Amino acid sequence: AFSESELLDLFQLRTPNWMSWFTRNDQYSKQKLGADLETLRSFYMDRGYVEFNFDSPQVAISADRKDIFLSLSVTEGEKYTLSSVKVAGQTVIPEAEYKELVTLKAGDLYSREKLNQTTKSIADRLGKEGYAEVYEGQPVAVTGLVSSLEGQNGSIALFLYEDRIMILPANPKDAQIGALATFFEQAIQGATQPKAIANWVINNLQARVSGSGIAVEDVRIQPVQVRDLVGMVESGAINSKIAQDVFAEMFTTGDAPQVIVERNGWSQMSDVGALEALCDQAIVANPGSAADFRAGKVAALNALKGQVMKLSKGKANPALAGEILERKLRA
Repeated sequence: AFSESELLDLFQLRTPNWMSWFTRNDQYSKQKLGADLETLRSFYMDRGYVEFNFDSPQVAISADRKDIFLSLSVTEGEKYTLSSVKVAGQTVIPEAEYKELVTLKAGDLYSREKLNQTTKSIADRLGKEGYAEVYEGQPVAVTGLVSSLEGQNGSIALFLYEDRIMILPANPKDAQIGALATFFEQAIQGATQPKAIANWVINNLQARVSGSGIAVEDVRIQPVQVRDLVGMVESGAINSKIAQDVFAEMFTTGDAPQVIVERNGWSQMSDVGALEALCDQAIVANPGSAADFRAGKVAALNALKGQVMKLSKGKANPALAGEILERKLRA
């Protein structure tokens, strides 16, 4: 899409010219090459080429060891445009104002630079509402801005939701990205924890879909079930460790998380009397860790808590177990 001379003009590294004695831009440097490659990537990413990539540069030294030859093979990929910008969920600023802050508009070519500008603009605006000013990948108080980039071969999804801005990590050619975005939008309807739901969609559902080869549209698990699973963790009905096992069974059977938990007896143990008995066992069986904690080694409490979790087969409420252990050891 671009001429070789136009691309070479982006590089700091150059072949010798009359100014090289001063600029030293003809002297090979791994650091300079790395910077040039990033400049090249940004050039393409700001012009719609989401799939742009390059092979490892080939560097060869001449026989007399006076010259270096550098070759680079690039794959431009398809040019992507933004199809839509949506706002979902409960937001702290009006939807119309969100859209004004998004510099990427429907019909525009994808631009990483504009995406970064959008991220900063939203963070700055939220700072006026009392939220910390932060940037991509860091905590941001946004609930549910969803945009998708579409091309002939697939789509890319960008989620801006409560407490985080995150790009869904997947190959744009994968047609399932759009399906995952739809799944997420359905799952957060009426949800109070969109961040947690997004984490389950991105870190768990996407991994299992990729590993099984099943299309998102064909999975047995339903969006509302992910929302219910997050609710069970938040309410303390199950802990995060058990939730992983529940999700695995949800994916396999399509059963609701409540049904799976009841069937397997996985409800989180929060009965104080039962937990106190397990904590007593852990303290008696691990006198060294107990002594370490009493001597001021706070980290030793984690070892004892781990023993309680083991005794309860992972069902103990870890926060409550920690409180009971600490109370008993300080008594």
